[in-house]
Amino acid sequence: MPKFLLSWNKYKGTILYRLGLKSPNLQLSSVHVIWIHAVSAGETKAAIALVAQLQQTFPDAQIVISNTTRTGHMEAKKSLPQAKAHIFLPLDFSWIMSVLVKQISPRALFLVEGDFWFHLVYHVKKIGGKVVLVNGKISERSYKRFRFFPFFTRRLFSLFDLFLVQNDTYFKRFSHLVDTHKIHITGNLKWDVTPDLLSLSQKNDLKTQLKLANKTIILASTHDPEEKWLLEKLDILWQLFPTLKVLIAPRHPERFQNVSSLLQKKNYSYALSSNPSQITGDEQVILIDQMGQLIKLYQIVDLAIVGGSFITHIGGHNIFEPVSVGTPVLFGPYMHTQKDLQKQILQSQSGLEITLDSLVEIISKLLSFPLSVFSQNSSPIQGAAKKTIDLLQNVVELKA
Repeated sequence: MPKFLLSWNKYKGTILYRLGLKSPNLQLSSVHVIWIHAVSAGETKAAIALVAQLQQTFPDAQIVISNTTRTGHMEAKKSLPQAKAHIFLPLDFSWIMSVLVKQISPRALFLVEGDFWFHLVYHVKKIGGKVVLVNGKISERSYKRFRFFPFFTRRLFSLFDLFLVQNDTYFKRFSHLVDTHKIHITGNLKWDVTPDLLSLSQKNDLKTQLKLANKTIILASTHDPEEKWLLEKLDILWQLFPTLKVLIAPRHPERFQNVSSLLQKKNYSYALSSNPSQITGDEQVILIDQMGQLIKLYQIVDLAIVGGSFITHIGGHNIFEPVSVGTPVLFGPYMHTQKDLQKQILQSQSGLEITLDSLVEIISKLLSFPLSVFSQNSSPIQGAAKKTIDLLQNVVELKA
């Protein structure tokens, strides 16, 4: 609750739903309901391949998607339109969750990657639903916190039927918290997501709309103060490459105005992607102030720099997404929540780990020479969705 009150602006427009004072419009007609909870956009994208498999395996089931953040909610509506309902997860008070769980009445609750809320899980189990962690992960910090409160941890995790985790590291961490017979390694669902590829004419249309005619870099999924740091380095690059175009796509929409103010304060010439009529082609920067654009933009730029990796407390974002459409990726040294992706990208030579100090030298080399120095042999091991479904069928009591 204190965190909620301190983040009031973040929840503007959804407060009544968060407090359980307004019920979502569910209109569920099936007794077979699967509830998938994904915190934000990254977790929602990971659920795409899983939902496709669920629909094939359980065609009579109706799917409800819940999210914590606005970006996750928007991504769910865009990428998972087949879901019967898209809702915001309310605060985890018992009286709120009790009512919502009875409304949805799920046969199964799948938590994507994490976000463990006791009352949510408890009330789903109370009505006889199954609870499964899919694409599971747990950071070192969270792991230590759970071990510090063993009574609460046992009480929470004993409610889960399965823990389907991404890799051996997460298996080992969970094995100190729950019975190992409940834990299985399935791989990363994000690798199973097939990107929406643009045709050549669609790429040209998008370039024309944004008036991109020269070398272009995108700073994607950035957090405060990464834009400031990266732009300071790019100042040097603009002296070497005056026509270089930079796209900036902040991670969260509530930061669009902050980044716009930063660009004004630093006297960068810029335009907003939401207002293409004002784009002249002479701008240094185009601020991407629309959500859900990254996969398209990755296909029309020369290089992607993915944020959340130059500051210590985030731990990186999805660096496989640009690579999946053939665009090389650079990322910072703090990738502790994306270890598998980091390892795969580096091994396949599809991207580079850099520091802020090395950024100018590396990008200037990449812009001066063909970007084909990167290998495009970047396909990671897929099949996580199939492994997940095979294990889910052992516990989820739905008509297959």
